[in-house]
Order: sequence, then structure tokens, then C-alpha cells
Amino acid sequence: MARYNRKHGLYKSREYGVWAAMLNRCYNPNVIGYRDYGARGIRVHPRWQAFEDFYADLGPRPRGGTLERADNDGDYEPRNCYWATRADQSRNKRNNRWIAFRGQKKILKDWADDLGIQPSALLHRLDEGWSIEKALTTPKPERPNAKLNMRQARAIRAAYPDLSMDKIAAKYGVSKKTVLNIIHGRTFIE
Repeated sequence: MARYNRKHGLYKSREYGVWAAMLNRCYNPNVIGYRDYGARGIRVHPRWQAFEDFYADLGPRPRGGTLERADNDGDYEPRNCYWATRADQSRNKRNNRWIAFRGQKKILKDWADDLGIQPSALLHRLDEGWSIEKALTTPKPERPNAKLNMRQARAIRAAYPDLSMDKIAAKYGVSKKTVLNIIHGRTFIE
């Protein structure tokens, strides 16, 4: 290791740490990440076995940058790797759910952002058996899951000291959690 330090002076740099971690993931079965890299056959290009060549190809790591492979199943090599932001990297994970619709292919989170809903809400629509078209063209509800209006919320607040949460929930057809959220001002805020 001292040989590398004399050679390039970057032994303690962020780039050197990224390079060493890349090699570890691909070739050391004792590290946690090996299962998702080396065990899957992901290798490091022979040129990048030397830190100097890795650094020459990618250059300095931008602030907050992470090493990313364009092809998640491809090797670590100059044509397949670049410095990416964490947001970019999160879009290139194997467990992302890709949805193709009307000539566009995006991850579920991007479709949800386009609709203005939470990704979990879009996932719920699809898991409930909605067609992709219905799931992606149904707009965000005015008040998701709202069975109540502001007048009813005021009535619930007024009734609480006299009625139990169970009775209020039954009367309005909502959960006790909804009643609790109204009473404590977490929803239907005035």
C-alpha cells in the first residue's frame, strides 16, 4: 500500500476509498456487498486494477458523487461507469419497478411524482389490480381517503369529551386513528 501512496499521493482520498470498496465488493467474499456484486459475476476491468488508471478515467469525485454503473448487470469499466448523484443512483437499482406507458418507461417513483401522489399510493393502486392506464391517469384525490368534511371534523372535536373514540369512529364510519388525528389537530387543521 505504501507503494501506491508514493505513486499518486491519493491513498487517503475519497476516490481511493471508492476504488478500494469497488474491488472489495467484487473480489472479497468476506464483505457484505460481495453477494450483490462478485457473487453475481460483476468484475472490475483489468485497467482499473490500478488506482491511477481508475482515477485517470473518472477524474476527481464531485461533491456528493457516487460511483455508478449505467448497466446494473455490467462490470466496473470505463464505458459503464460515471460519477452520479445519490438521486441518480437510486433510479438505477435492481429492485426499482419500471412501468412502460404511452411510449415512456420510468420508475414507479417518477410516475408518482408526475401524478403528485406518494409512490406507496401508486404501488397500492397497482397491487390492488388497477390497470397501468387507470393507475397512471387517475388524478390524485382531492383529499385522499377522506370520508369526512370540515364540518364533521369540527363536530368530532366537539363530541370528544362526551363520547369515546370508539363511538365517534362508529358514528362517522372512520377509524379510531382518524378520530385521534382530528382531535390532536394532525388533520383537518383550521
